[in-house]
Amino acid sequence: MRKVAAVSLMAFGLLLLPARPAEAQGFWRWLEELSGPKLNGPGFEVLFVCHSETPVDSKHVFISPQCVQADRSKRWISIGAQVYALAGDNNLTADPDDRVDAFGILPVVDLNFPQGFAVGGGLGVRRYASAGGTFSKPDVEAWVKWRPLVTLLDPDVGSRTTASARYEWLELRLAFVFHGGFDAGRFGPGTRALSAEVRPVVFIGVNLLR
Repeated sequence: MRKVAAVSLMAFGLLLLPARPAEAQGFWRWLEELSGPKLNGPGFEVLFVCHSETPVDSKHVFISPQCVQADRSKRWISIGAQVYALAGDNNLTADPDDRVDAFGILPVVDLNFPQGFAVGGGLGVRRYASAGGTFSKPDVEAWVKWRPLVTLLDPDVGSRTTASARYEWLELRLAFVFHGGFDAGRFGPGTRALSAEVRPVVFIGVNLLR
């Protein structure tokens, strides 16, 4: 358990390195709770299709990694995908070494505002692996994003026309995840059924801007 904790802390530290040229956003998905297992882990989100004006012309739909070319002085729409891997203790069984793993792929859409806020969501699929075998479930999520450095420190908030690595590298996100319910035995022989529920999840993200 100590070795696992050390690896987790190392991975979390790597995600908090200062922004550098890249085309993705790393995030740490913190404590996603079911009625049974509690999961957390790292992932990446890539944005690539934008609906906005750009500083150099008036085109509205274009390809731009992380939408760095979107006009930040107006609202813009971003479309992309998340890939993440979660793990946690399987506390539905008596075996303290049981675990649950989950791998997800989630297409996402966000409406972004100049002041550093965004609202959005996604619909995808998540694959679980546990003592009860492997199975897939739909992944339905909605969230609010906040880039606090933009809101609190950016002197040009509401007027910038492109992304800024100085102010946009940190993102906090509160998501609501819909779980459609799990049959008895899904997480191991004799484990109870879990009813459908909506659970909050906190994300800590690092934007790696070009």
